[in-house]
Amino acid sequence: MRPVQLKFYFSLFLFAVCCGILFQSCKDETEGEFAGFETEFYPLEIGKFWEYQVDSVTYAIGGNNVDSTTSFIREEIVDNFIDATGDTVARIDKFWKRNINDDWQIQKAVTATRSGNQAIRTEDNLRFIKIVLPPNVGSRWNGNVFIDPFQDFRVGGELVKIYKDWDDAEVIERQATASVNGVSYSDLVTVVLTNTSSIIERRFAQEQYAKGVGLISAEYMILDTQCNDCGDDWLEKAEQGYTLNQVLINHN
Repeated sequence: MRPVQLKFYFSLFLFAVCCGILFQSCKDETEGEFAGFETEFYPLEIGKFWEYQVDSVTYAIGGNNVDSTTSFIREEIVDNFIDATGDTVARIDKFWKRNINDDWQIQKAVTATRSGNQAIRTEDNLRFIKIVLPPNVGSRWNGNVFIDPFQDFRVGGELVKIYKDWDDAEVIERQATASVNGVSYSDLVTVVLTNTSSIIERRFAQEQYAKGVGLISAEYMILDTQCNDCGDDWLEKAEQGYTLNQVLINHN
């Protein structure tokens, strides 16, 4: 083989090796970046399902009508697709039933996605940033940045501004092991979505996520009153709004 040819093939070999090293380096960096998000807190795989018990109390007519209910919901990821921004979007079918032995009834479809480090849920045309990844203690964000805080919602037949005066969401705790509803979970994160109150309004929302599972529990207190001298017990002085407790009872 001529020296010129030998030099050419050797240069080509070196070029290929360098390209391979560069590609692997970029690949490792990208995989490391996504792995660092700890996406297991917000799974989007087709076939995943979660079932919850939901206990709620609705207040209306100046607090004279108080309605307590227990029901069950099931959420199952049935499809996913890539949106225009390149993010994977999961379509979730949401089912409901009043009693544990009833058949599931389809209620609606919602979507969930991870965009950058934000875990997003869209339901009833409302887009929430539920949690940021990785969920480090002290992380703060505006979870309702896409929502009109003055929008009215019907609760017990009356209009309530559910998302008025919400403050920033924050990861307040991360536990290596914790028990929720008698079930032990590894790596449990607690997120306070809002915790505000005034003389006439109370807004509290908290959710917990377990690594490898997803949403474990949710607690909401959206209450209004016009009683200025009724003490500090919101469950006693509430005149409209609702409380809700949602706990995971089954999943795969």
